[in-house]
Amino acid sequence: MGILKSVGKKIGKSVIKVGASFAAIETINKLEKKVRENKKKKIDLFLEDRKENHKKYILIQDKTKVNETYKILNQNGIIKYLVKGNFFSIKHDLSLYDYTGNKKIGGVKEQLISIRLPISFEKNPKDYNLFLGNKFVGKIKSRYSVSKHKYICSFNKNWRIVGNMSGSCYKLYENEVVLMELKKQIAIHEDIYFIDVLDVDNELICILIALAIDCSLSSKFEDNDNAIIRKII
Repeated sequence: MGILKSVGKKIGKSVIKVGASFAAIETINKLEKKVRENKKKKIDLFLEDRKENHKKYILIQDKTKVNETYKILNQNGIIKYLVKGNFFSIKHDLSLYDYTGNKKIGGVKEQLISIRLPISFEKNPKDYNLFLGNKFVGKIKSRYSVSKHKYICSFNKNWRIVGNMSGSCYKLYENEVVLMELKKQIAIHEDIYFIDVLDVDNELICILIALAIDCSLSSKFEDNDNAIIRKII
């Protein structure tokens, strides 16, 4: 009888653990579903709010892949560009392609070493080279700031990029005129950027700047480690 009671207790505990596991999985699935629905709603609202002389894009990075991979949707929700990273590069090295993934349009390449004067107080400076086709356009250079994320554009002295403290919202200015607004939303296994381009003549440059900003928020090694962790989970 004692053995039967002991076996019964063990079976009971196992059943409780299995039941708790199924309940936890069901809760996670419900949360993921809610997040996906919320993401779709925000994307739809962003794309539906159309303004004259604006171009809107959704930049989505798949954070589960070790090699950096993005897709960029136009304001009709259709894939217009694909972005592929160079797996063997030490720093971020992205290539922008058309929707087929065959025709290269441009790229963003993080400089291997970025140097600032000691008086700049910038501990981890970052520079990004921008390309249209294979032609070098200029650099996006980080700038020290206590409370905001700031960048300057070497190819246009009147352009500057200012982000909030959390790094979730950015604006590209020409003097005091806004050329692009960029907002980040973190979703399950994805980073999503809402890009509102007001300067349609420079839309490709704006997209490259958006990619450079995303790269600046984490190192390539951090992105790779996080991707591996997500795959394991």
